Amino acid sequence: MAPRGIRNNNPGNIRRSATKWQGLANVQGDPDFCTFTAPKWGLRAIARLMLTYSNQHGLQTIRGLVGRWAPESENNTPAYVTAVALGVGVDPDADIDVDQASVMLPLVKAIILHENGENPFADAMILEAVHLAGVADAKPPPLTTQHSFQAQVGASVAVIGAAGAHLGQYAPTVKNWAGQLSGFTGAPIIQHAVTILLTVGGGLTLVGIASQILKQRTA
Repeated sequence: MAPRGIRNNNPGNIRRSATKWQGLANVQGDPDFCTFTAPKWGLRAIARLMLTYSNQHGLQTIRGLVGRWAPESENNTPAYVTAVALGVGVDPDADIDVDQASVMLPLVKAIILHENGENPFADAMILEAVHLAGVADAKPPPLTTQHSFQAQVGASVAVIGAAGAHLGQYAPTVKNWAGQLSGFTGAPIIQHAVTILLTVGGGLTLVGIASQILKQRTA
């Protein structure tokens, strides 16, 4: 059976309170911990609390954040601090900026792992939740980046097409020369090679034209 936090879509095991979290389920079946309608809302709640601890309470270190998140009255806080600091890759007393996705992502992942003994959530889902919490740079690359890559591929293919066309323009000369060798036993082989040359040259030219169209559409 999945851990309690995973079953509740609440991987941070956030306790029930008067807070009206986004994504809270209408029916709260667990007597102690919140139940969310989907994992992203429970993940978002973790990130929101980390932002609140940092921005409103001035907690800028793993020791400070985890000390408030998991007080010693209920947890082995020193062990929790050590585990999360290792997950984030920083000293427990080093200043961190939780308003950056590069910090918040590993922080949330480390909390999930410590609370549940596992982390079944993909980074993309956690980043979506972190973005919902208000961390501005926690989002996938813009489409312009993907278009730029496609345009670069199209440009590369266009170069190949141009090379093919350049190669193909010499084929008629070679074909004419081969025709003059009609009495030579190897003439059919040469004619066949020239046909391939014309086909490849023309085909690559068409590919080059198509790639130029692709560039115009994706720029």
